[in-house]
Amino acid sequence: MRREKRGFTLVELLVVIAIIGILVALLLPAVQAAREAARRMSCTNNMKNIALSMHNYHDTYKSFPQGAVARFGTSLPTTNLYVGAFSSILPFIEQESLQNVYNFNVPWEQQLPAVAQTIIQTYYCPSNAGQNPLTDSQLGGLGVPSGSTYGATTYLLSKGANYKWCNQPNALVNKGMFDLGLKTSFRDITDGTSNTLCLGEGASGGLWRACIGQGCTTGGVAFVGQAWMVPQPVSSTYKGAGLTEHTSIFGSTFDQINKNPITETLVDDSGFNGAAGCTSADSDSTSNFSSYHPGGGNFAFADGSVDFLSETIDMTIYRGLSTTQGGEAVSKP
Repeated sequence: MRREKRGFTLVELLVVIAIIGILVALLLPAVQAAREAARRMSCTNNMKNIALSMHNYHDTYKSFPQGAVARFGTSLPTTNLYVGAFSSILPFIEQESLQNVYNFNVPWEQQLPAVAQTIIQTYYCPSNAGQNPLTDSQLGGLGVPSGSTYGATTYLLSKGANYKWCNQPNALVNKGMFDLGLKTSFRDITDGTSNTLCLGEGASGGLWRACIGQGCTTGGVAFVGQAWMVPQPVSSTYKGAGLTEHTSIFGSTFDQINKNPITETLVDDSGFNGAAGCTSADSDSTSNFSSYHPGGGNFAFADGSVDFLSETIDMTIYRGLSTTQGGEAVSKP
């Protein structure tokens, strides 16, 4: 007797679809976690390469690069910040061709568009979901030419556990490895290179909550970001023009990792001499370190190592790790 072929019934088909849906739902978080782990590893490698390039720069010039080469005057220098640290190390991250067209004798805002708009993957964490490059409107008020774009960076130089901007950065209490016009060598890092932060992550090119004033907790949604060749902090007056919320390449440990709202980087309108001797804070502030990684962010240390620090890290330890000569009895958690 001939048997008829039997297909799936509607109920059976629905059961199969439901099972597949459940399996996808179970696997998706694992896939996403694996992708984030790969991105985080890439981010770690970027930071190791940057830290190594800082060492190579030190071997050549006997100090780490200045956070920005500055010529201090009696007011906020809007046109006398020449080259930032990320520009100084270009030949040490295999960017010799870019260095060859970079004019180290003029301020950053006078560089050729071809230089400014260059996206350097070593300077950008793949976990970052923001815009790259940044537009002139997002860096407005800093003398950038209309229609220009700037390659973004998601890494910030460690300014230490302070947030002040002044014309005597070497006199800063709790100073870090980098500041405007500050040269740091290995012998200056008396706290030990394995216990001193070199750089950390800074979310860039997206919308975050942001607020004004160190330690602030209330703020609105704003565009945040920084360009690798722009070391210029924003003044309070320029902030009133509707700028991006932190455009410098510096980060402070005064506020916690991934603090939301982000603290804006601002220089008091009186300029750097307003904090002469670095004893007066005025209305200065420096952004906290932030990332798109859940739970914390990557940090490179002065010895070239990279570690992931939790956003719940004890603040005494966190701040102590960022100073070069603080004498704190702290070590990596």
